[in-house]
Amino acid sequence: MEQGRGKMADDEERTPVPSDTTPTFRRLLLGRELRELRETRGLTAKAVSSEMEVAPSWVTRIENGQRGIQIRDLKRLFELYRVDDDRKKEKLLELARQAKQQGWWEPYKSTLPPRYADYVGLESSACSIRNTEVIVVPGLLQTEGYARHLLTHGMHDFTPEEVESRLRVRLQRQQNLLDRSQETRLDAILDEAVLRRQVGGPQIMREQLAHLLDSAERDNITLRILPLASGVHAGASGSFVILDFPAAAMDPIPYIETVAGDLYLEKHSDIELCEETWRYLWGQALSPADSRRLVAEIMKTYEAPSTESSP
Repeated sequence: MEQGRGKMADDEERTPVPSDTTPTFRRLLLGRELRELRETRGLTAKAVSSEMEVAPSWVTRIENGQRGIQIRDLKRLFELYRVDDDRKKEKLLELARQAKQQGWWEPYKSTLPPRYADYVGLESSACSIRNTEVIVVPGLLQTEGYARHLLTHGMHDFTPEEVESRLRVRLQRQQNLLDRSQETRLDAILDEAVLRRQVGGPQIMREQLAHLLDSAERDNITLRILPLASGVHAGASGSFVILDFPAAAMDPIPYIETVAGDLYLEKHSDIELCEETWRYLWGQALSPADSRRLVAEIMKTYEAPSTESSP
């Protein structure tokens, strides 16, 4: 199956901004375009920060999409970068304005890690979500019972408010995927161990595996399983997500959760390594039909034993 990839464009005609993207996506796209302008002028971030009389981190945070920019500061950058094209300036000004809008996850943001909140915003704009998991079911495919058990029985002592907030965000992400079935697809590769690792007891697992089977029937969701019998594979070192974006507006963004924090990979060599790993795992996994059969077989192991007595 061919997986779409976007590339960073060189001019306005090649970087159309999809109308349904989120503020997070627009902030990141604006930052990358400003970085291109700075590098084209041969300026360092330190030189720009000195000219703008701000901390060096101000430039890098804007270029990495970690913060927005005031319109007056953006206009000063136009002068510094010698941007004379009125269409280019208006496009960047509009990106800056729209990047200030609130995303649907804003009411929950106080209980979410900043990097995860950014991920939610990017995921909401993606046209393709490629997710490989070796420990637990992906958040986009979790039942409420499965997700709640993970949130209440992990190493983090979340408050009841944090549990409910994270749960609501997770369920809304799932609803967004359903609502955007024509615009966004999910391709998920799960290690078989994910299906056999019991979370919350047999009933929760039965419901979770049944939900996987139902989800796999949707046109915009493909589920493939890496069987334990295939041995050690390239994805054994960890889970990751690759987000692809519409209209070739931006390079794919690999996202990796680690115990030390979440990572976004931006180097072309890192992106290509994730792409290569994904292609390898996709080829090693069972076909969608065989994957569904395996999920159904494992689901039977969580069925409650019969209470009927022998004659």
